[in-house]
Amino acid sequence: MSKQLGVWNETVLYDAFSSLANWRLLLVATTFLFFFFLICVRLVDIMVFGPRKSYNLSCAGPLIGQPVPRADIIDRNGNILATHLVTASVYANTYDIVDKQGAAQQLQTIFPEYTVEELEKKLTSGKSFIWIARHLTPKKQKAVQYLGIPGIYLKKDYKRVYPYSNLASHIIGFCDIDGRGIAGVENAFDGFLWQSNAPLRLSIDIRVQHILLHMLSDAIKEFSAIGGNAILMHVKTGEIIGMESLPTFDLNHPGDSPLESRFNRNTLGINEPGSVLKILNVAIALESGRVSMNSQFDATEPVRIGRFLVTDFRGKNRVLSLREAFLYSSNIAAIKILQQFGGAIIQRKYFEDFGLFDPASIELPEMGRPIYPKKWTEATAMSSSYGYGIAVSPLKILTVVNGIINDGVLIEPTIICNKKRRDVKIVSRNTSKIIREFMRDVVLNGTGRRANVAGYEVFAKTGTSYKNKNGRYSDSISRMTSIVCGFPFHEPQYVLIVMLDAPKPTEKTFGYATAGWNVTPYAAKIIERIAPLLGISISPADDSVALGQAAEVQQAAQNHKLCRMPSEVNRAVYQCAATEPIEKVRLFKDIDALIKNTSINKK
Repeated sequence: MSKQLGVWNETVLYDAFSSLANWRLLLVATTFLFFFFLICVRLVDIMVFGPRKSYNLSCAGPLIGQPVPRADIIDRNGNILATHLVTASVYANTYDIVDKQGAAQQLQTIFPEYTVEELEKKLTSGKSFIWIARHLTPKKQKAVQYLGIPGIYLKKDYKRVYPYSNLASHIIGFCDIDGRGIAGVENAFDGFLWQSNAPLRLSIDIRVQHILLHMLSDAIKEFSAIGGNAILMHVKTGEIIGMESLPTFDLNHPGDSPLESRFNRNTLGINEPGSVLKILNVAIALESGRVSMNSQFDATEPVRIGRFLVTDFRGKNRVLSLREAFLYSSNIAAIKILQQFGGAIIQRKYFEDFGLFDPASIELPEMGRPIYPKKWTEATAMSSSYGYGIAVSPLKILTVVNGIINDGVLIEPTIICNKKRRDVKIVSRNTSKIIREFMRDVVLNGTGRRANVAGYEVFAKTGTSYKNKNGRYSDSISRMTSIVCGFPFHEPQYVLIVMLDAPKPTEKTFGYATAGWNVTPYAAKIIERIAPLLGISISPADDSVALGQAAEVQQAAQNHKLCRMPSEVNRAVYQCAATEPIEKVRLFKDIDALIKNTSINKK
């Protein structure tokens, strides 16, 4: 009995172990088949559908990623001014490279800009990370992958690119190879651009930039100037709508341009402004209360300042009213105006209130400081009354003039869209109105005639200054010409400054190289093109066209050999010439029918 129980126990145990072994074998086989199936699926996926997009930069080593790239920079209308492209750069881990000399020779076939010795020096540096080349083209990426050298790896990288190349280059600025801003907005907002998920919207309009660039290029070419610059600012907000400085440079290849092309004339160009500063002189005179519209100033004799004799360019040599002193841009009268309102002390106080002794306040790192004597003497004040003795940037001049014509409210300029800026009252509303009227008169009857654009009621002041070289002023070719203008006259919305550096006289300008002959007509061309883009409506009340025609007929009538008209027209024209500007328009309208029936034959 006991023997039978023993046999039975052995049988039961055998069956149990056998069953357990079968289950284990089945589990192992099932697991093996499962993983075999996964491998097959993966092989089919790779062979049929290809690698995933995330492996596009796969190479002979691990792929290292970059952090989130910089935010874009856009203009006021959303056009992209600066963005990034995904690229790949190649680096080396020298500890993983076995044959360093052989690797250098192979890499030199892909990067011929390096010698074998230079590459070998990198590979023998004993560093775990050293750049070989940055921002490879797709062709070079594939070539590096094809080499398959252990220790040579590709790294995902980002390259800063600028779609508009040389447009607004001095505003936008550029980055170094690692994406750190080193100039312009890229530098000023470097931290913001790294941290922000939203683009940085500037106040500039790329369409306006394009017009400024091409008009300046044409002006520089026509007058053989060294360079030129222009700024367009919104009167009420201080927003810079356009700012160009020539020569310019390609933002995508800044190192390929000469150093002087990266000089922003609008913010770094410190020059004596010339007659444009007479706007400030007259404004101070009116604000002081010591000069009125009825004041008279004797401009018959030159004024001596030390060893210098101050004269007028094509002076009237008579007593001038305040309006005439401004219209004819009399240097002699400017000094007499200064002396009447109080001289150096009063002038310096107002210059300080205007902020003329401080750099322009704008979000750009490239900013020049004004140059002026520490001791503000009467001689300095006399020179400053007609535009010399103090040197400031074009942006600063435009800012101050904008404050004077903007009902006396000075607004700090900005290149950021919809940014609230600090404003301060600098002159009264009445003074502002008079200055605008005087500037409008300059366009209708003075040196700014060629800035007139029908329907846009342009008002302006021109300026020509000679550059100081080694303590001496030259009157040959070393001059700066400028014009500051606003439009429209009744409701000013925009102010513009245009400047040329060392323009030359031409046959077309009859040998003259002053502002009225070179920058002024180009200011008109700029306004004519940008005003419709900016939504400025043509004013039906603008009589400047009729007045301009009257001036042309009057000029022709002065030479009977060139102009043969009926006597009644001649009499009407001469009567027209003898009247005040507003009355002149009315009289010309009365004789308009006669002139239309008259042919002016110029030989």
